[in-house]
Amino acid sequence: MSTVLVHNQSHRNEASARSALPSAAAVRREFWWNVWKPRLAPYGLIADGMPILLLDSWPGGGILSWLVSARNVRVGSFSDKKAAITALAKWTGWTRAEVLSNPYTGQRRPDAGHTIFWQATPLGRLDAPRPPQLAVRRNGWLVTDTDELNAWGVNVSGGKGLPKPVKSATRGQGRRADKLLNAAVEFVAMSEAKAWCKRRGWTNVKDVSGQRSWDLEARDAAGRLRYIEAKGTTGLGASVEVTYRQAEDAKHHGADHAIVIVSGIKLSGTIDKPLANGGTVTAYDPWRPLDSELVPETQRWTPLLTRRASG
Repeated sequence: MSTVLVHNQSHRNEASARSALPSAAAVRREFWWNVWKPRLAPYGLIADGMPILLLDSWPGGGILSWLVSARNVRVGSFSDKKAAITALAKWTGWTRAEVLSNPYTGQRRPDAGHTIFWQATPLGRLDAPRPPQLAVRRNGWLVTDTDELNAWGVNVSGGKGLPKPVKSATRGQGRRADKLLNAAVEFVAMSEAKAWCKRRGWTNVKDVSGQRSWDLEARDAAGRLRYIEAKGTTGLGASVEVTYRQAEDAKHHGADHAIVIVSGIKLSGTIDKPLANGGTVTAYDPWRPLDSELVPETQRWTPLLTRRASG
């Protein structure tokens, strides 16, 4: 599973949407940007190399036109909209007047300085119907993943962007890309979990992920053996996937088991050579997953609102 962004361009009707579908050359030349008052997703998430589905929508329908890879990503927080426009002019090479002539930027809106800018490298033409389950947010974006897209009938394995079953060779490419992305995210999660243990004064921190269902073992200040599960995600981290064995072992170990979740990990590089860094650390010590917090079909754990994360 890997994160995929969806970016929407709204049109008056189907005819205007279809007439505006860009060629590969037009996709490569285009500049995209958002200027917001609050920091909205994918601010802090979008990075060079991240896969993005381009959606051209109209009332009651839409087309997934292209699968692209983000490039030349720029993200910044500015004092006001004027400063953001100046930055956009620098990033695009346009004048401030040209940036303001864009219908989106020229709209009257409250001062806002949280800005994302990006260009795109086309990976595959889709022209696939918009899945009825696909609902973008009011800011024109959706943060989803390959598993959810596959459930909707959209397959983006291997960067080919095929909205139909793919050949075995392409599936292998997709599995490799997912493994590379997952490995990059997991490396950050493990590193942050080790650092979390050391900040608490725990010693003899060892990676046991190859032998146990949990990832780390350490000795706390009282000399107790502690068991630590490390989870990383590019999303918000409100839920994380856990195996049945991981949940059962955590219940068995009781107060000795902890989980460290690193959310909002940023991806950069390319799909073939992904890089991951950053993220926010949230830990539950002890981690005692309740049956009511586990979804049996997928074993996705969502802590109840009454839970308090440890520092």
